[in-house]
Amino acid sequence: MTRVDQYILFLFLRVFSICFVSMTGLMIVVHLFTNLDDLIDAGKTVGSLPSVLIGYYGPFTLSLFTRLCPLFALMAMLFAVTWLKRTNELTALMAAGIPKGRVLRFPLIAMVGLVSLSTGIREFVIPHYQDVLSKTPQDLSGENYRALRPALDPLTGILIAGHHIELLNQQIIRPIFRLSGPAAILGPQISAETAKYEPANDTHPAGYLISGVTTTINVDKAASFMVNGVPVVHTPSSSSWLEPDQLFLTSSVQFFLLQGGSSWGQYDSVWSIVRRLHAQPSFYGPDVHVKIHSRLTQSIADVSLIFFGLPVVLRRTDRHLFWLAAGTTSSIVFFTVFSLGIQTFAANSQTVPPFIGAWLPLLVLAPIAWARAKVAMLS
Repeated sequence: MTRVDQYILFLFLRVFSICFVSMTGLMIVVHLFTNLDDLIDAGKTVGSLPSVLIGYYGPFTLSLFTRLCPLFALMAMLFAVTWLKRTNELTALMAAGIPKGRVLRFPLIAMVGLVSLSTGIREFVIPHYQDVLSKTPQDLSGENYRALRPALDPLTGILIAGHHIELLNQQIIRPIFRLSGPAAILGPQISAETAKYEPANDTHPAGYLISGVTTTINVDKAASFMVNGVPVVHTPSSSSWLEPDQLFLTSSVQFFLLQGGSSWGQYDSVWSIVRRLHAQPSFYGPDVHVKIHSRLTQSIADVSLIFFGLPVVLRRTDRHLFWLAAGTTSSIVFFTVFSLGIQTFAANSQTVPPFIGAWLPLLVLAPIAWARAKVAMLS
C-alpha cells in the first residue's frame, strides 16, 4: 500500500465514521429526549440510568450499523471521490496513467469488509440482544412480555395458545391448551394461570409445567394417555413432584416457537428462522421462505447496491456534491424499490416460488451493477 493509498483509504474511513456517528448520534439523541421519563423510571428500577442507556442503546447502535452500513459506505465513497475531484488530485493521478479502479482499490476493499462485518454482527451478535431490541422504553421497567404465536404440537395434536409469553422465565401467561384427536379424551381444553417450559430431565420429558389449573380434565384418563409409551399428561396423582393445582404436559413444541410479533424474524439469525420453519412448517407462509432467502443474499445485495450507485459518482464530470448525491440517491431508490417489490410479490403469491423473490432481483441487478462499475472505473 502506497502513501497515496493510505491517504485515500483514511479519507474514506474518516467520512464513513463521521456519517455513522452523526446519524446514529442524532437518532439516539432524538429517541433519548422523547423517552427520557421512561428511561429514568427504568434506571430507578434497574439501579442506575447509565447502565440502562448502555444496555439499551448499545444493541440499538449495532442494529443501525447493520441496516445502514451500505448507505454510509456509498456516501463515504461519494464524498471521497468528490473531494479528490475538487482538489484536482484525481485528475493528477489519472494524468499519471492510473485508472480510477486502481485509485479506489483499497476503499472498495474496505467497503466489502464493512459489509462483511455488518453481516457477521447481524447473524452472530444481534440475535443475543433481540429481547432488548424488541422492547420499547416503556418496557424496560416492567416484565418482558411478548405476543404469543399459537403452535400445534405434531406429537399430540394439542394446540398451544395463550395471552402472552414471558421470555425471561420462558413461561406462558394465561395459557390455553386446546385438545383434539386422541388427546380429546381428556376434555376440550386445559386453562391455567401459567405454563413454564421445562427441558427434559431424569424426571420427565420436555414439556410445560402448568400451574394454577382453572379447568377440570378427566384425571383418571389423563395419566393413561400416552404416545409411544410416554405419558402426555402428568397429574399429581401419578407424579409426586407436582402440586395439587399443577399438571405437566409433554410437548415437542419448544418455547422459542411460541414467540410472535415481527421482532423474531427481524433480529433472529438465519439458522434460528430455519429451525423454526423446520419445526412448524405448516404454520408459516411464503413470506418466511422469502425472508430466509433474502437474509442469505443480503451481503451480496449490499455490495451490489454499492456498485450500482458507484458509476454515478465516477462518471459525472461536474464537482457539485448536490447533483452527485441526487443521482446516487435515485440509484439507491430504484435498486431498493425493485428488490422489495419482487420480494413482496413473492411473499404474497401462491404461484411464484419464494426463492424467486430474493434471487431474481440479485440475478438481474448484480450483473448490471458490476458491468456499470467496471466501465466507470476503467474510463
